[in-house]
Amino acid sequence: MIGDHVVYDVDVRLPGEVQPQLEVAPITKYGSDPNPVLGRQIAVNKSYICYGLKQGNIRVLNIHTAVRSLLRGHTQVWFC
Repeated sequence: MIGDHVVYDVDVRLPGEVQPQLEVAPITKYGSDPNPVLGRQIAVNKSYICYGLKQGNIRVLNIHTAVRSLLRGHTQVWFC
């Protein structure tokens, strides 16, 4: 591989190459319903994972540092 710009297509495999197993780290442990329900969804971007907890609390996890924050008192529902 040479040059300033290298592209690797993760969907292309060599003959006999298998997909590696990814490391998994649980972020929370609770039963989940596969149907999307208001208040039981997770928001993710390049830096954070956010999800709602009981009593209007929101858990925020920094993906890069694993620092956790708890935002309290978010009991009002907003629809966009």
